[in-house]
Amino acid sequence: MKASDAWLVYGTRQARDAIELGADPARTVIAPVTALVPQQMPERPRLSRTASTRFLFVGRFIERKGLDVLLDAFAHLDGCELWLVGDGPQRRTAEAAATRDPRIRLLGHLQGGALEDAYRESDVLVVPSLYEPWGLVVHEGLAHGLPVIVTDQVGAGDDLIDRGTNGFVVPTGSAAGLADAMRAISGWAPEQWQRAATRSKDTLEAASIERGVEGFVQGCALAVQHRRRLREQKQGD
Repeated sequence: MKASDAWLVYGTRQARDAIELGADPARTVIAPVTALVPQQMPERPRLSRTASTRFLFVGRFIERKGLDVLLDAFAHLDGCELWLVGDGPQRRTAEAAATRDPRIRLLGHLQGGALEDAYRESDVLVVPSLYEPWGLVVHEGLAHGLPVIVTDQVGAGDDLIDRGTNGFVVPTGSAAGLADAMRAISGWAPEQWQRAATRSKDTLEAASIERGVEGFVQGCALAVQHRRRLREQKQGD
């Protein structure tokens, strides 16, 4: 790590980790990663409908994604719906939950237009992962105008979630904390939903493909400059 000429990282948490491992802060550059998302944020049905809040989970049905925690949290909520998009080893857990609770809808693995529809027809994205180095799904949710609830082990939360404005960050593994955040968003007034979408739009502009390219070019330039200085110093000796 210390022998590198520059360090390209994709978020503030990764920058902090790299610096703790020996990276030079002056040559550590954030080149954000992003997802392929709509160029324009879709209109949010939640702003015009009075139905119960619809929460969305998108991801693999594996232990690391925190599906059990989400199902536990949702069981303590009233007047809500939960859509589960994905597949994996914990599918039987999801199926059993959907059988017990008619408010839970299991959609299976979706992609393309079907996945777009799931985002567009939902109100809040929940990312309850026990560990997530980044989380491109957070980009997807925000880009569709959804507030996003993440755990404090989802790396993207540090850069993309303005707590209480376009989502919440909750303690990892805490069903109670997750339920509190879900309950809080369910009680938002219309202007809070609108404020969340506006904040997300501004946030994602700072994490665009163009910004990623700029960071990559900047990091490469710093690496070249540092290598040249080392070469000049060696020649001077």
